[in-house]
Amino acid sequence: MSGRGAHARLGFAFQLTTARYVGCFLTDPLDVPDEVLVYLGEQLGIEDVSQISQYTEGCCRRGSG
Repeated sequence: MSGRGAHARLGFAFQLTTARYVGCFLTDPLDVPDEVLVYLGEQLGIEDVSQISQYTEGCCRRGSG
């Protein structure tokens, strides 16, 4: 995922983690506790986890064209 922003790495990790532990992808990929987001951010070395909102905005933008 080179060339992509921190929000993309975080969003991708978020979806993989959700699918692994819940067993499916969520309709709203951010519908999980904030602690999960913070933990993944720490694992990826991303301090500003608020960037995750850019991930969902990007997904919708790409899917609508």
